[in-house]
Amino acid sequence: MRLQAMEWTPLSPDEEVPPSSQLDGRVEKDAEEEPPPYPAHSPSPTPIQEQSSQEEVLALLCRLPWQSSPSPNGISYAIWKSTPSSAKILSLVFSTCLLNCKLPASWKRSNTILIHKRGEESDPENWRPISLQSTIYKGFAAVMAKRLATWALLEKKISSSQKGFLPFEGCMEHCFLMESVMADAKRRRKDVRVLWLDIKNAFGSVPTSSGP
Repeated sequence: MRLQAMEWTPLSPDEEVPPSSQLDGRVEKDAEEEPPPYPAHSPSPTPIQEQSSQEEVLALLCRLPWQSSPSPNGISYAIWKSTPSSAKILSLVFSTCLLNCKLPASWKRSNTILIHKRGEESDPENWRPISLQSTIYKGFAAVMAKRLATWALLEKKISSSQKGFLPFEGCMEHCFLMESVMADAKRRRKDVRVLWLDIKNAFGSVPTSSGP
């Protein structure tokens, strides 16, 4: 919808309102209206969609460890942390990915190695696969994860029962509650039933047939 500006003159009490055809101005409807860049219920882009800044990347580089396994392209965290222009380069790369909603194909490649956990080495169940991915991709994923966590906490999208994988230490609260329940049961001479749930191969058991 396109509106053309018009001059407005207040009417005197004796004047009548003219018909719409005599008004200085018109309303025209475009043949094809462009869809809004974001849904109607979201008047502005969320923090997750904003372009990356050098300050954001600098904060990321400070959090990254110096010691890390080399990625498929041979670039480690130490190289990014010791290069003065890394913040500028990475912020431009991250912003380009967000603008185009697309990641480079090379970021999706990884080297998988096996780490022995325990038991007989001939048993495949005793080995854990570790994927060595591109450090620039892991940095981008870390930026997006922090944005998503910050937005979810501010918008109260995370259940109050969720304590793990959050910026603050929440597992201490669960430990305190468990200790309090057990102490109360011991004082009252009553039984306590506790159920621990551990899903084996949680990530590997997710069906991928419907994925891209």
